Amino acid sequence: MCKQIPVLDLGISKNYPRQIKSDFSHQLTGEVKESVYLKEKAYFLQRGGSSEIIVDNEDAGFYIPKKRELWFRDLFGKEEKNINDIYDYEPVADGKEGWRVYVNENAYGSPVRSAVYKLVGEGKSVVSWNTEILTDGNYEIYIYSPVGGISKTIKVQRDPYALAKLKYMQYYTVKSGVNVYSAELNVRERTLDSWFLLGQFYLEKGKLSIELSDKGSEIDQIIQGDAVKIVYVSK
Repeated sequence: MCKQIPVLDLGISKNYPRQIKSDFSHQLTGEVKESVYLKEKAYFLQRGGSSEIIVDNEDAGFYIPKKRELWFRDLFGKEEKNINDIYDYEPVADGKEGWRVYVNENAYGSPVRSAVYKLVGEGKSVVSWNTEILTDGNYEIYIYSPVGGISKTIKVQRDPYALAKLKYMQYYTVKSGVNVYSAELNVRERTLDSWFLLGQFYLEKGKLSIELSDKGSEIDQIIQGDAVKIVYVSK
């Protein structure tokens, strides 16, 4: 018996990464044969409903301190660009480069599945997701953290007991009108879903900013930022 995992090859469409594994699978016995499945466009776009706002690190509402010299849209311009100048396929996080961007099939986004990352720092470097809230009310905010993450460049020896208790805390600030909320998240407490609930907050109509600092809880920690989701709950 073998397990078949469907793979979508995006060919020359300029989606990144080029191949994306499906999250559905089935058991087959005997010889494995090629299969064709019909899936709606929304299956691959990962977009939420009308009561949700999603801001990805590839969206205009995302701020990163050190802007990349080449952006994804430049690939469609007249000048030939190299995708490797924009995204990391092999992450490099030695603390010297600041925030960087890597491509991963488990990251959120379309046409590019990417996330930003940085070696843990002192909390002085911040990235942020920015959007507009149309109605005052209570909202849940979710953080997307790609399954698997990225490997660490600093190796710390830990005994099994300490490893079992290990936490990778990430620290956020939510700014809405006169309200400023502090929140923290242990991204090591992973479920089957890549969306982590940061908390429920009262948000005012107008500008909303969700900040992630490079502060962490372990010296070998990689801080990651991908997408945020804001879901309306009640007035």
